Amino acid sequence: MSCITPEISVVLTVYNGELHVQEAIKSIQQQTFDDWELVVIDDGSTDETLATVRAIEDDRIRVYTQENKGRGYALNRGLGLARGRYVAIIDDDDIAAPQRLERTVNFLEVNPDVDLVAAGYERRYEYDGTIETDTVYPPETHDALVDELPFRNPFAHSLVTYRRTAAGELGGYRDIHSCIDYDLWVRMAVAGYRFGVIDETLGTIRKHENRSFNFDWADHLRYLRRAYSVRATAARFLNVPYYYRAAPVIMVLWGLVPVVLKPLFRRVVR
Repeated sequence: MSCITPEISVVLTVYNGELHVQEAIKSIQQQTFDDWELVVIDDGSTDETLATVRAIEDDRIRVYTQENKGRGYALNRGLGLARGRYVAIIDDDDIAAPQRLERTVNFLEVNPDVDLVAAGYERRYEYDGTIETDTVYPPETHDALVDELPFRNPFAHSLVTYRRTAAGELGGYRDIHSCIDYDLWVRMAVAGYRFGVIDETLGTIRKHENRSFNFDWADHLRYLRRAYSVRATAARFLNVPYYYRAAPVIMVLWGLVPVVLKPLFRRVVR
């Protein structure tokens, strides 16, 4: 393994994530591909997150701390500190499958025209002591992925790997309240960068009440405003049908529908 210029940098940002961050880091340590570094940005945690991370002895892990400045700032700092040719993201409460880095590095090596690659994942719901799971796969082609962008973010952030230069040329992540990764994918697509997908399940995304970047209702409204802006950019500047420009408004209205009523709306539409 190269200690100076690893092939891939994994970026993990965390705020008060002591419950799961150790497991997320362990999943990187157990990778079948070992030419990596892990850049951890602790965004001013007030629990035992920092102590938990610093207790892990591994010279491939670099830990940085800062005052609480938000996830966008933390992600961009991590990207700026990354030294690898490729950058992989893992959130503090998610889990990478052992082959994740190996599969994604191999894919990008074999497909030099692809700038970002995603993969399928297990989605794990952990609420009130119960666990339910399902499996999610993104659309399989670049065109299909771009076609999704005016409606939704087709990627799970923790399953994305991209060329560091591609994100860097666009200034990386923006310091915004929400849709931080979605905003970057849209800007990449508008700039002409290409996407790819590995048709495998290469990680687990947790959904639970202790997520370190959870939103309350006021934050949800701010999210809807930001999502509208990102989707409107996609609908206007990407090569998609003109009528897709209605998608941002439709998605805002859908976001305002109470969760308990959404199954009824789905049945009516079907």
